[in-house]
Amino acid sequence: MNNLSAFLEKFKKFTPPDDTIRTEFIRLAKEEAGLELKKEDVTLKNGTLQIVAHDSATKSHLFMYKKTLLVAMREVFKEKAPTDIR
Repeated sequence: MNNLSAFLEKFKKFTPPDDTIRTEFIRLAKEEAGLELKKEDVTLKNGTLQIVAHDSATKSHLFMYKKTLLVAMREVFKEKAPTDIR
């Protein structure tokens, strides 16, 4: 049992593939647009970032910076970058 636990321990370090993209998007949104987003409000589905905006001002601000954020994401993630924000 101890050997199995030791073997499985190394897999705890793995993060879901979309976790890195979501974290980077939140960082870029704060840096580029001054938006404070929570990780649970950002999801990635089929190459599209889906953002839950809790007020219309945040939603409007996000879409004003949509192109800037997508370009910045493409610079970081190349072909794995999200293609749209909704």
